[in-house]
Amino acid sequence: PAMATMDDSESEEDQVTYLCGHRFSRCLKSVQKLTTFVGDVKVDKLYVHVDFKGCPPRPNYLIDCFPLWKKWGATGVVFEWEDMLPFTGLLRNVRKSYCYSEEEVELLIGAAEKEGLHCIPLVQTFGHLEFVLKHSEFACYREVPEEVLCLCPLHSGSFALARELIDQTLKFHPQADIIHIGCDEVFSLGTCEKCKLKASNKGIEHVFVDFVEKLLGHCKAKKVRPLIWHDMMESYPSTLLSEKLGSMEAEPVLWQYGDVSQVSESTWDTLYASFPRVWGATAFKGAAEPDAVWTPLHQRYANHLSWLQKAADLKEKGPRHLEAMIVTGWSRFSHNSPLCEILPVGLPSLHVC
Repeated sequence: PAMATMDDSESEEDQVTYLCGHRFSRCLKSVQKLTTFVGDVKVDKLYVHVDFKGCPPRPNYLIDCFPLWKKWGATGVVFEWEDMLPFTGLLRNVRKSYCYSEEEVELLIGAAEKEGLHCIPLVQTFGHLEFVLKHSEFACYREVPEEVLCLCPLHSGSFALARELIDQTLKFHPQADIIHIGCDEVFSLGTCEKCKLKASNKGIEHVFVDFVEKLLGHCKAKKVRPLIWHDMMESYPSTLLSEKLGSMEAEPVLWQYGDVSQVSESTWDTLYASFPRVWGATAFKGAAEPDAVWTPLHQRYANHLSWLQKAADLKEKGPRHLEAMIVTGWSRFSHNSPLCEILPVGLPSLHVC
């Protein structure tokens, strides 16, 4: 069974708990004794994020996880497939040699939906495109020729490439009504000569927003609600964000893996003034050190508690609320970083959130 305990004849100290075939002894019980949040805030939509760019699980392992996650309070799953999707055509060389088959992808999504978990695909389309830009045939799309992190938004073929990533991802999610298109940590934005010139003439925010607006338009044409990470937009004028991105029904996901009280009030004001819905993102693993082996449970737990406190504050101060929460589980800090906290190690942390 996915979760079971040893028989009653064994002492309490010898008993173990099995989570998806992995055994944990008193660790899980110790975590459960941590202080709980007392308040009237309830998260109605809670998504577990699966990051496939590090140590992707076998399909049967994940299928065993889904009923557990549902039991623990999850209402959905965010699948960040990266190069584990069996891409074809233009993207054929992007996929891993050991990527999932079409049948396995269908099996995974079907198993999650069978448990009543709403499925959202996440595909990067701007920053963190290492899994695409590392390949020689896509090197011309890099913002910086020597770096594989970011797409150049002004290259003539960049939008077509990002559009293809969205289209092929949605092909494997035929029932999807929401897609997350990433757009975080575009660190080298405005570096190439074309982008530098546009930034000097119109402002760096237009280099970012104009490209994302085109992506949102494509999502709208595909009849899916687009999610984007918030971090690049924190300092952008709310009038620009509202006009360009909010009008396209984008929904920002504010990620904070530490104390949420550290997020400035101006950031909250900007997001709520610019967009119809705002999401939040905490982390159950992959947010400590880039080469961490074990998940620091108290750190993760404190992160969750700070989000609940913020949700309570938002509710108290006015009509603001969080549309949903994504509990992220990162496998690497970036595509080229070492593994950190693989999924089995993070399950006790996920259980307590």
